[in-house]
Amino acid sequence: MDTKKLNIAETLESIRLEKRLNKGDFADKCGISKSFYSEIINKKRNLNVTTLEQICSNIDVPIEIFILKAINEDKIEDPERRRLVREIRPHMKKITDLLYSFS
Repeated sequence: MDTKKLNIAETLESIRLEKRLNKGDFADKCGISKSFYSEIINKKRNLNVTTLEQICSNIDVPIEIFILKAINEDKIEDPERRRLVREIRPHMKKITDLLYSFS
């Protein structure tokens, strides 16, 4: 999986805000340092799949749900796939919200 095609920083921040945690507490919960978290949020650091899986496990968010929330349709090269993702995006959000609440 190419994590560069995911909005990891935005998705982590969204989950942090939904959990009502400050950045330091959220970084601790993720199992990473505050400086590492800051590098991720400022897009100075890319995550590999293993690290992303560990973070998701630590914050009790299934990686499948995280990926659904993080898909960046602007980086999908195939126009038909991009169109399909844009069409189903609202439904994906409803499904992830129904299946998993981050608070």
